[in-house]
Amino acid sequence: MKSALLEEHLAGLLCYLFGWLDSILFLGLPGYDENRAVRFHAFQSIFFNIAWIVAWIVLILTLRLAHPLLLMIPPVERWILGLLLSLSIWIGGIVLWIILMYKAFTKQHFSLPLIGRIAEKQM
Repeated sequence: MKSALLEEHLAGLLCYLFGWLDSILFLGLPGYDENRAVRFHAFQSIFFNIAWIVAWIVLILTLRLAHPLLLMIPPVERWILGLLLSLSIWIGGIVLWIILMYKAFTKQHFSLPLIGRIAEKQM
């Protein structure tokens, strides 16, 4: 096994920094590709970003396709609802992203409820 340039906790933090791009990089780099903690953070980052994107897509499709229940809401209120839901997904994702980076940096194993189990299976 080739030695890694970065310590495990820094590599774990970097797995989250740029989303799935750097996670894929760490999964292929010698020295990190066999490190269980780095692989966990890389997979959890990939799956977290996929879930975040899917949440945006579901929200946009729900609002754009105007679910029958949404049609009962007047247009202005529907627009405000969409804005509030968008902000909730955005702020929630950012807060969770910062927590994941912090936990990785402080060497605390933090596993998201569903995503973490999937990431552990991929290791």
